[in-house]
Amino acid sequence: MSDINSYLLAPFGVHYYNSSVGRLALGGMADSKQLAATTGFFTTANAAIFIPFRVMTPTRINKMFLVNGTNVAGNIDLGIYTDDGIRLTSNGGTAQSGPNTVQILSMSTARRVHPGQYYYMAVACSSSSAGIVVEAGTPAVALLQMMGMARVTSAYPLPATVTLAVQATDRQVIHFGFISEEA
Repeated sequence: MSDINSYLLAPFGVHYYNSSVGRLALGGMADSKQLAATTGFFTTANAAIFIPFRVMTPTRINKMFLVNGTNVAGNIDLGIYTDDGIRLTSNGGTAQSGPNTVQILSMSTARRVHPGQYYYMAVACSSSSAGIVVEAGTPAVALLQMMGMARVTSAYPLPATVTLAVQATDRQVIHFGFISEEA
């Protein structure tokens, strides 16, 4: 599997990245010693998963990534939303490609996010057979609800606005995130 750190060490001016299991998202609320990855599948075609995150400094987001599993299928859309469901940016959808790799996508518009607010990173997929890397094990739905994970059905491609629904059934934490520069 391609290593996201190898990409970040390249001369792109990238300062850091955050992921769904990073310290400023769900990983900051979970016991990091329990985190381990495995291949899973997107649970429902055209649904979107929303993971809350925050930043510590003003940050410009211009790329996002998804860690693909062994099987690639359909199209993916990655984006950033405000905590009240307004899309700030997304890639608009692209074919999932490259099994067992980190797929990096440019956003339609680079956006700045600021400390003191919560945001959501979102991933949607047009296929339920798309292979993705997820956390091994199945956290309790109540724990994911407490951490702020949300889900929206019929959300591919990612819409301009969403009403975030409580995470009721999915128990997978998908490995995806954003690549950023300090603003």
